[in-house]
Amino acid sequence: MLRRCNTEIYLLVYVDDIIISGNHSDVIHKFKDYLGNCFHMKDLGKLKYFCGIEVARNATCIFLSQHKYALDLISDCGLLGAKPASIPIEQNYQLALVEGADLKDSTGYRSLIGQLIYLTVTHL
Repeated sequence: MLRRCNTEIYLLVYVDDIIISGNHSDVIHKFKDYLGNCFHMKDLGKLKYFCGIEVARNATCIFLSQHKYALDLISDCGLLGAKPASIPIEQNYQLALVEGADLKDSTGYRSLIGQLIYLTVTHL
């Protein structure tokens, strides 16, 4: 049994993924062993990517980035080769009324909007 003063362990659980962090690596290893005895788990090693956030580290810092998530989002929409614009639409552009049937399957559109909202809310 390990006993330490001021030992902290942090758990972040998302569906079936867990991030375990803390201030004493030996206590973290004991805790992971305990969880492994209680549940079927697989240790994937040091955190690299979680919920659209890339994690990189050096000796003194941890870097978080959503670059890959944003690129995947742009690629999935088929806009990887699109040119950037300073404004989202031409100035004084007159929108036309669209006649015809509504969009039959809005799943892709809703998914895209959800991903954009997630990217905005988790903006680093």
